[in-house]
Amino acid sequence: MVLALLAMGAMIAVTNFDAISRSFNRKPVEALLKKAVYEARYQAAYTRRPVFLDFNSETKAFQIKNEKGVDLSEAIETHSEMLEVTFFPIRPETRIEFPPEYAFANNPLGRIAFHPDRSATPFVVRLDLGSTSLSLRVDPFSNAAVPHP
Repeated sequence: MVLALLAMGAMIAVTNFDAISRSFNRKPVEALLKKAVYEARYQAAYTRRPVFLDFNSETKAFQIKNEKGVDLSEAIETHSEMLEVTFFPIRPETRIEFPPEYAFANNPLGRIAFHPDRSATPFVVRLDLGSTSLSLRVDPFSNAAVPHP
């Protein structure tokens, strides 16, 4: 009886250890986004053609494609079932007056363009992880991602 209890306790510990060790191999979503941005920037420079970064909400993966929709690299999977990613354009910082009905925040982008000169569409990305949300502003020239209020 004691041996059976010890064996059952060991089985539970091994099962929990396996689940915990798998969770250590997962990277934060912000790190995966940065990896996708840098890969898109690299592919645009390498192919000397514009490439596009998007998020597939069914597979929960970032995808990098060319103008014809052909995948240029492996999809960067997030392993997060509840993740929703939305890209928004950044309003130009000049004194251009836009009509009031044109609100940048209400017009999400389906994909982000990266150009061969290593620039990109200026954008903010919102990462919704169920109960938490994070917004990052990505610089169009360096592609550095910083928190956005």
